[in-house]
Amino acid sequence: MSRTSFLIFGLLLFTLVPVGHAQFEELTLRLPNQSNMLILFDVEKIMASPIAQKEGWRENHENLASSGLLLIPPASTRFAMAASVDFEIGHSVWEAAVMDLQYEPSMPRVAAKYGGTVDEIAKLKAAMLPSDTCVVQFGKRIAGVMVPGNRQRVAQWVEQVYSANRVNPLSAYLREAENFAERNAQVIMALDLNHVYSRGAMRHAVGESAALKGKDVDLDALADVLASVKGITLGVSVKNNVTGAVKVDFEKDVSIMKDFAKELLLEALANHGAMINEFRDWKTTVTANRVMISGPLYQSGRQRIMSLVETPPGLQAKASASSEEGTEEQKKKLTALATQQYFNQLTQLVRDLLSQREGGQTSGQIGIWYQKYARRIDNLPILNVDKDLVDFGSHVSSQLRQSETAMKGIGARSAVRQSNLGNVSSVDYAYAGGGGYRYGRWGGWSGSGFAYGYRNDAQTALSLKGQERARIETQERIRGNTSANLIMQGVEAEFGEMRRHLTEKYDVEFKGL
Repeated sequence: MSRTSFLIFGLLLFTLVPVGHAQFEELTLRLPNQSNMLILFDVEKIMASPIAQKEGWRENHENLASSGLLLIPPASTRFAMAASVDFEIGHSVWEAAVMDLQYEPSMPRVAAKYGGTVDEIAKLKAAMLPSDTCVVQFGKRIAGVMVPGNRQRVAQWVEQVYSANRVNPLSAYLREAENFAERNAQVIMALDLNHVYSRGAMRHAVGESAALKGKDVDLDALADVLASVKGITLGVSVKNNVTGAVKVDFEKDVSIMKDFAKELLLEALANHGAMINEFRDWKTTVTANRVMISGPLYQSGRQRIMSLVETPPGLQAKASASSEEGTEEQKKKLTALATQQYFNQLTQLVRDLLSQREGGQTSGQIGIWYQKYARRIDNLPILNVDKDLVDFGSHVSSQLRQSETAMKGIGARSAVRQSNLGNVSSVDYAYAGGGGYRYGRWGGWSGSGFAYGYRNDAQTALSLKGQERARIETQERIRGNTSANLIMQGVEAEFGEMRRHLTEKYDVEFKGL
C-alpha cells in the first residue's frame, strides 16, 4: 500500500435503501487515533448487488476490473481505512486499514509471499514487508495493515485498540460519514477539513478563481463561508447501476454561492486532480450548509475515482500450487489466462488516459491522472503473468510518469524563464493576448490572462513584458504537450507490438487499444 493521493473536495450520497446498523463499527473501532481521512467499502453488499451478479464481478477478476471498482479487496467482506493527511505537504503521514476477511490470514505465508519477515508486535502476530508495510492479525479473520511500517507506531496502535479506556478514534465529521455508510452507500471516502483553511487563503483563492470571473459576489463574505468548511464525503451506491454523490459541508450558511456553487466546486475538483467528466452533468443541490452534486457513475469515472486511493496488498495465499506442480500444458494455460487479464487491465487504463485528451482538461490536470494511473499499473497483480508483459507494464508506467513530468513541468519552466526577463524597451503599439497556466500548490492548475494597452512609455514597457511572458508560456505549453504526446504515441505503437507478440506466443486473442 503506497501513500494515498486523496480527494481534496468531495461528497456524500443521497438516501438509499437502509442496510444493517453498525456494520463498520467493529472495524472502525480498530483504526488509529488522530486520523482525518476515512474510506469504507462494504464489499459483501457490492458483490451481492444486481450489477455485480449480472457481470460476474466476484467470479471474474477481469470483470471486476472492467467495473472500475478494482480497488475493492475481493477476498474481504468489509474494509475500513484511515489516514492522517498533512495538508501542508499534500501527503499522508500514515495510513492504516482493517479488513474483515473470508479466510484466516497466515503471517508466515504473507511474509513469504512478499519477501518479508515474521514478527510479534504487542502480543499480536505480524509480518513486516519490504514495502515499508506492517501487517497485524487482530482476530481470526481480521487483519490490519499500516504504512509506513514503523514498529513503534504499530505497537502504539495495537495497544490503543486493546486499551481498557478505548473510545471511538474517529472525529465527529468522520463518524458522520460512517453513519452515512451504514444507511446509504457501499463506498464512502471522507476528509475532515475542520480548521485546514484560513480566511486569508480562501480570499486569495476566490480572487484567482476563473469560475467567479464576472460574477457579482462579495469575495470577502464568500471567503468567510469557504473557510468554514467542515469536510467532504464521496459516496457510491452499487445496485442495478452505480450512482454517486459529492458533498461539501460548511459551518456557515452557503446561500451566497447558490448561483455558482457547481462551477466553483468543479473548478476546485479539477485543480486538485479529482475531476471526472460525469460531474459536469450531475444534479446540484444547495442547502443551508451543504453543496452537493449527484448522478450516475460510469466505468471510466469509477476507475478514476478508485485511482485516488489504494488498498493494502493481498494477504491470501495461492489457492493451489497448480502453476508449479501441474503439467506443462496446465502451466501454459494458467500463464496465458493471467497474462491476458493483465494485458486487458493495462489496456483499459491506458485507453482511459488517452481519452482524456478530448476531455477539456488542462495539461496539468491530465498530468495528475497520468501519475495516478502509473501507480495503478505498478499495483496490478503479476502472479503467473508473462515476464515480457510484466516488464512492458513497468515500461508503460515509467512512460506515463515521464508524460506527467513533461506536462506538469510547463509552469515551472515558464516561471524560470519569466524570472530572467530584464527591462523591456518601449515601443508604441497595443497588445491583447491570451493566458497560460501555472502550477498550483496542490499540483493543480489555474488560468492567467494578459491584456495591455499603451498610454505612455511605462505602460508600453509593461505591455511588452506581458507579451514576452505570454510568448514564453505558450512556447513552454507547446513544448510540454509535444513531449507528452510523443511519449504516448510511442506507447501506443509499443502496445501493438506487444499484442502481436503475446498473441503469437499463447495462441489466444489479446485486445488492443
